[in-house]
Amino acid sequence: KVCKNTMMKRAFEGTDLAGLDEHLEGPSALAISKDDATAPARILCKFAFDFIHCFQMFEIYLTPIIITLLSVLVISALYLLFGFRHYVSSVSRQVAADNERSLNYADSGSTTDAAGYPPVSVIVYSEDDASNLEILLPQILEQDYPAPFEVIVVNDGAISSTKDVIARLEQRYYNLYMTFTPQESRSLSRKKLAVTLGIKAAKYNVLVHTTGNCQIPS
Repeated sequence: KVCKNTMMKRAFEGTDLAGLDEHLEGPSALAISKDDATAPARILCKFAFDFIHCFQMFEIYLTPIIITLLSVLVISALYLLFGFRHYVSSVSRQVAADNERSLNYADSGSTTDAAGYPPVSVIVYSEDDASNLEILLPQILEQDYPAPFEVIVVNDGAISSTKDVIARLEQRYYNLYMTFTPQESRSLSRKKLAVTLGIKAAKYNVLVHTTGNCQIPS
């Protein structure tokens, strides 16, 4: 399907694909699949091999530019494949940890009914709060709450320093996630848009809202 770059950028606003905006300059080819995350990688690999086969049939010489193009296609395909494997591994760890937390709660012998402690989604709105998040998030994530909970950081403007902090903490906490609003977003209220994205990303019905510049005294 052929689309103008401007239309693609507008379609990507407020979605996980917003980060592709910077690549939508001049002729661009995107391979996207809703059902099979490995399909784009297979399509790019097939295109690269068919491309080489055409050169062999018509005796076209491989110039440095064409070699570079083919290299980019192959690297992109490999990146998609390995990225999908990382995603599957991350989801598997999350499911295993949720199951373990549920089992521990069931075996704890608590006299309080499980319905008294509903699963919770904590949504943290962050606007360039990387330094404080490094302190705040562990304080939230290490709370002694007897039911499953998750923490979703909404990175307003996709600030790189905030991304780095979340990436480090995700290695320690299985229930920490991040979404973001693109810097180019034209929403009348950026915070409202960010909170809306956080709510959509939440998997539990009970929501707790806070901001990245808060502190927990105890």
